[in-house]
Amino acid sequence: MNGEHTCGTPDAMCDTDCMEKAYRPTETDLEDNGLRVRGSPGMPLETVMATFDILKERRRQIEQEGWTPAHDDDHDSGQLADAAACYALNASGYGEKRFEHFWPFASRWWKPKEPRRDLVRAAALIIAEIERLDRKGSGHE
Repeated sequence: MNGEHTCGTPDAMCDTDCMEKAYRPTETDLEDNGLRVRGSPGMPLETVMATFDILKERRRQIEQEGWTPAHDDDHDSGQLADAAACYALNASGYGEKRFEHFWPFASRWWKPKEPRRDLVRAAALIIAEIERLDRKGSGHE
């Protein structure tokens, strides 16, 4: 949402309540089990869909796999970023056998899929690493 809200303040100065009241669903909004991604005017649907899928994967990692923030905090040697890189490189066609020395976890956790799915996993792992750095206090630019 760009411009002014119903309260008359610019976006950057508007509080959450006003933003919620001013919000109107668009064709680029996606929702699933309480997770909602809002598209902005002019934002391509593909961008909204990709973002939504990445956030759903991050939630899946936490809720179904048990990779909670506390668990992620134990991986403080770049393992989450390494895992993300392996999935991203696999999606580009390098082939999974090339990652035996770089994959930071037990081999049973290496579960490559098709390229788009691997990129979604990679992006969710990057978010997990950024969250970990932010909790540590060293991640903000």
